[in-house]
Amino acid sequence: MKIKVVVFNHNQKSSAEKLFSILSSEFDTALFDSGSNEEEISELSTHKFPNIYWTGCWNKSWNLFPESDLIWGIGGDCGLTADPRQYRAAIESALPFAIWSPKIAGQHLPYMQVDEGTVLSVKHIEGIAFALTQKLWKLMGGFDKSNYIGWGQDCIASFLSHEAGMRNLLDGRVCLTHPPSNQYDSKLARILQAAVILKVLGKERGNELLHAIDATFLSPHLNLIGSVNLVQEP
Repeated sequence: MKIKVVVFNHNQKSSAEKLFSILSSEFDTALFDSGSNEEEISELSTHKFPNIYWTGCWNKSWNLFPESDLIWGIGGDCGLTADPRQYRAAIESALPFAIWSPKIAGQHLPYMQVDEGTVLSVKHIEGIAFALTQKLWKLMGGFDKSNYIGWGQDCIASFLSHEAGMRNLLDGRVCLTHPPSNQYDSKLARILQAAVILKVLGKERGNELLHAIDATFLSPHLNLIGSVNLVQEP
């Protein structure tokens, strides 16, 4: 199992460096800089780009590391709460899946709730720090560049995964922290989200997904498919 970890940094030097340094002890890890201010560009950066945002970071990840079985993409403002070996064990013991995410402590969407120690099969996974398999990436054909900010791209990935009969897993055995963020224009991000969902999925399936997003935001239990019993503990 070839797991690649990519940390996405945009003006989050301190936390991104910490993620990169710690995770590199266990994973093959890259640190992307995406258009940070000069003082926020880490000397540890493995790749430097103009600001390509979340969507560009994901597309670059698969362009650069196409032989990976899965890529775990992590926002540079996230923080670890466990030993890197525990994250690896959690990922490997959760297979097969199309999308995997640890529990997120801090800012996250309502449907990302999971009890500690519990693994849930769900319809939608938020893309704060999710892992995508090569199989799903090939099915998707990458993220549409028109929605550069990235809101809704995770919903499309989750929708296509679920539609294809693959699993989206939210793993409460391991956790990352995620602080509040206001780096993006939320109004513009929502406009781009709706537009890309309709563009990629078409009117009928796109509206189905948009209605589902609204429903799970208001009633998070609608996101749940069921609990998953895993033999191996991280």
